[in-house]
Amino acid sequence: MAARMTAALRAAYVERAAVNPTVPPLDVPWGLGEIAAYLDVAVESVRTYRRRARANREAGTPKPGDLPEPDGWTGRGRGPWWWPATIIRWDAYDRPGQGTGGGRPAHRT
Repeated sequence: MAARMTAALRAAYVERAAVNPTVPPLDVPWGLGEIAAYLDVAVESVRTYRRRARANREAGTPKPGDLPEPDGWTGRGRGPWWWPATIIRWDAYDRPGQGTGGGRPAHRT
């Protein structure tokens, strides 16, 4: 079943599409490449998001900003796909912002 596209999520999509001409269409499921285009990041970054989220779920320690579980799999389970609303909702409400989570603490003198 397709995730529900609310007016707020549609507005977020339209806003992103206005500044990024590579944003994929809403009427087809998105794979890793489409998600990368929507987020304006490299496909390898999306693979890393997926790998970390899967590892967190398998360890029993899912995190709020983890990439959601795929909505389905392409033929024979070869590749995951998500409904656009799933990714837009995650990006708008759950995805951590730039610089979240870390690095070394600042050295205090």
